[in-house]
Formats: sequence, C-alpha cells, structure tokens
Amino acid sequence: MRNIQIIETVSYKSKSGVSDAQFIAAAKGLDAYIDRCGGLISRSLFKSDDDVWYEQMIWETESAYTKANSGFMASQEGQAVIALLDPASLNMGHAQAAFARVCAPLMP
Repeated sequence: MRNIQIIETVSYKSKSGVSDAQFIAAAKGLDAYIDRCGGLISRSLFKSDDDVWYEQMIWETESAYTKANSGFMASQEGQAVIALLDPASLNMGHAQAAFARVCAPLMP
C-alpha cells in the first residue's frame, strides 16, 4: 500500500440531554490524544440540521490512521467522547484519498 492520505469519516448522534457545547468541549479534548499519535493533517467537526454529528479527519498515511484508531477506545480522551454519543448511531469509514486539493487554510 502506498503512503498516501487517508480520509476518515465518522457520523453519530449525541445522547439525549447532551448539549452541543458539552459535546464540542469533549471533541476538542480529543486533540490531546490525536497530537500524541501524530500524523493528522486536518480535522473538522460539524452538525447537520437533523442532529447528526460528522467528523472528518485526514491522515498522512494508513499507518498514522491505524495507530490513532488502535488506541482511541483505551484513551481517556476517547472515553470522554464515547460517553456522550449514542453508540447505535455510530458509523465509521476510511479510504485512501483519490484526489485532494488544498486551496488555503480557513483557520490558523
């Protein structure tokens, strides 16, 4: 397998009673774990009008994605996020990027 970018997409709903601010704080807290893993190019979190959260991460390589994924459930930061989401709504997927274009960073 070539060392090309991996796009990971995850969707889920938060548990009943969890505020957007509470969920976003836990999601931001996950950055500490991701930073320890290394290999992340970008990460975005957004919520649809039907209350589904979508997260997209772009990883430098398959090995960077695998490393982060393998320790996620055991990490304190991962557990904080998992505790707030509805496990029945969780959908995950990843694939090699077929095409990527970066025009300009939106945020520093």
